[in-house]
Amino acid sequence: MSAPPALDADGRGGLTLGGARYLLIRPETVVGLQKAVEGALGERAAACITAGGRAGGAKAAAALHGTAEERVGRLLRIGSEIGWGEFAHERLTARPSWPSACAARPSPRPTGRRRARSVT
Repeated sequence: MSAPPALDADGRGGLTLGGARYLLIRPETVVGLQKAVEGALGERAAACITAGGRAGGAKAAAALHGTAEERVGRLLRIGSEIGWGEFAHERLTARPSWPSACAARPSPRPTGRRRARSVT
């Protein structure tokens, strides 16, 4: 296993990790956004938030090499490296399903076939 890539700041506000751009944002900002979307859309909010997580997850997964299990493991390690908490891989299915990594609390309903659990 190789060492994780370093976080690189370009001096103009851009942050990259292993060549992928990231946004540094406080967790309470994401929670506030999630609650506002839930307030505006109700039950449909979870589908919108999940769609955003899937889009980012698909892009991140496409940039990685190796087996599906190796790519998932790397994504989980990256999540921990950038401060999202500790994640556990529970099940891998043939069809990717990427839940939002920024959930403030566990969802009362399943949000996808693979669950990432943040432990803080």
